[in-house]
Amino acid sequence: MAKIDKVITALAPLFSGIPSWFLAILFLYLFYWKLSVFPVDFERNLRDALINGDPTALAHLAGMCLPVITLVTSLVWDYAFNVRNFIKFESESPHILYDKARGLPDRKIMRKLLRTSFPSFLTFTTYNFLDILASVLAVELIFDIHGVGWLMGMSLRVVKEEVEGVKIFYWPWGLFFATFVMMLLYFITTVVLESLYVKLDPRSRREMKL
Repeated sequence: MAKIDKVITALAPLFSGIPSWFLAILFLYLFYWKLSVFPVDFERNLRDALINGDPTALAHLAGMCLPVITLVTSLVWDYAFNVRNFIKFESESPHILYDKARGLPDRKIMRKLLRTSFPSFLTFTTYNFLDILASVLAVELIFDIHGVGWLMGMSLRVVKEEVEGVKIFYWPWGLFFATFVMMLLYFITTVVLESLYVKLDPRSRREMKL
């Protein structure tokens, strides 16, 4: 556990300062241009699978590999670091010190620590959801995944034309719809996570009764 703690403590500040779009370009260069392992264009990969008669499920999985690797690499270290801090804070609480004094096995104590730290993790996820969503939007644009981020990027972009040169394309309804979906996702996520927090944390339930 000490080695894992050192790795998380060392890598979390490094990856938290690297934006997801930079990691996406780095992995694109490594896994697509250099190694030719994963496809880079999600929609084109699906079209090629349909034209060639290949299984579309495999095309979906192959096309999502690089985006998922990018997001996991970008976000997991910050989450691991915060979980580590939550567990370290809870390990100094009186009820955990009492369990240690009773001689409970480390596995049971760790299980209890994870359970008591989970509400704090939910709160962190709620406050950090917009940052996660921004990372997803950037990755969608880079890998051509037709989601909310792609729609937002296509609704406001610079278009090159032969006669006029450069023109700004603006589609207000597309931008409005993408923003509405983002707000709706944030609202649903906040309600669900806060409901789980109240259900899992007995301290919050006691405060509500008071």
